[in-house]
Amino acid sequence: YRVDFITLHWYGSDFDSTAAVSQLRSYVTGVYNRYHKPIWLTEFGLANFGNGTFPTGAQQAAFVTGATAMLDELPYVQRYAWFALPADGNDGTLGLFGSDGTATETGRAFEAAR
Repeated sequence: YRVDFITLHWYGSDFDSTAAVSQLRSYVTGVYNRYHKPIWLTEFGLANFGNGTFPTGAQQAAFVTGATAMLDELPYVQRYAWFALPADGNDGTLGLFGSDGTATETGRAFEAAR
């Protein structure tokens, strides 16, 4: 079978946006360096699923802004998508939209980045 691209998921639990963007970059670059195939990052975000904590909306938005700028600079990243579209009360600050359909702080940052 031929492999045309590599799909990845990434979740960081370091809520400092600069550190998290650096960690994401290292992960994506490491996978590219191993396989030399285009990357599709199909889920990413900040969350500590081990203890159920999430960054603040401002921290998640800062990460979105930094991460999307970084990903746009990497020529081997062909696609990327945020993880959670609707916020359901259980996903902390991962949701792009609230239950009423309005954009969350994270959603507004993702929209501005595109």
